[in-house]
Amino acid sequence: MKPELSPKQYNREIQAQRILEGESFTELRTWYQERLKSFPEYSVKNADLTDGSNWKAKLTPEGQVEEVDGGFFTLKGQTITITKPDGTTMGWTQPGLLQKEGSVTILTSEGVEEITASGFVGVIKDTDGNILLTLAQEPFALTPKKVLARTPIQTSAAKLASVLSGDISKDKAMYEFMSTVTESENISTFFGEHAQDIFPLPYADANRIQATNIGFVTTISEPAMREAVTKNGQNRWCTLKEVSQLAKAGILNGHTAAAVLAAN
Repeated sequence: MKPELSPKQYNREIQAQRILEGESFTELRTWYQERLKSFPEYSVKNADLTDGSNWKAKLTPEGQVEEVDGGFFTLKGQTITITKPDGTTMGWTQPGLLQKEGSVTILTSEGVEEITASGFVGVIKDTDGNILLTLAQEPFALTPKKVLARTPIQTSAAKLASVLSGDISKDKAMYEFMSTVTESENISTFFGEHAQDIFPLPYADANRIQATNIGFVTTISEPAMREAVTKNGQNRWCTLKEVSQLAKAGILNGHTAAAVLAAN
């Protein structure tokens, strides 16, 4: 009889490294590895779900937790009921993570529109179809230093509304990008003149999360502006093949992946 072999443990990080191997990804790999060095160590530890200030629990008369509310999300109990064609039903209860929405009034190519959504994700392209990406830390990413590649333009609706109203402190990166593209401190014309497409993003995980995000596309053609938005190497223009490899390696932000797919 052949001896039983123990299953080999799948190593996510090693597989990610293998996917980015090869001469065709040398520049992408070098950029990622060099930028990774600049990020601080990032630790995540278990904590109480409520803290009485940022996260507060609302209880039912029976003492059960009805919801836990925070600044951008609400964790809420949900009853799911399925009614079959014959009239019989089945159901269950589960928690749902509800991302809060905000209203943003923007000037688009079709006039003034009020958009109610959770967030906005911008796909920045050049005339060759390359995509502008950056690196950022996200607490639940199982990657080195919890760093993921993502679009540099990703914000909540509430923050975008504040920026458009003049409070640039809410999202300085968003304001800097919009003012660079419009070549003006007046960014009110950004969506009307520089967003070629505005569309609803696919749901990330509608089994557990309710979030309504909006995608948009901006194309940069001028060489000087194309260079300026890289911010001295902090951001990088990536080919679609490179973006695909980052996704396959598990180090691409999911909203960015969905937005790039929709935009192409």
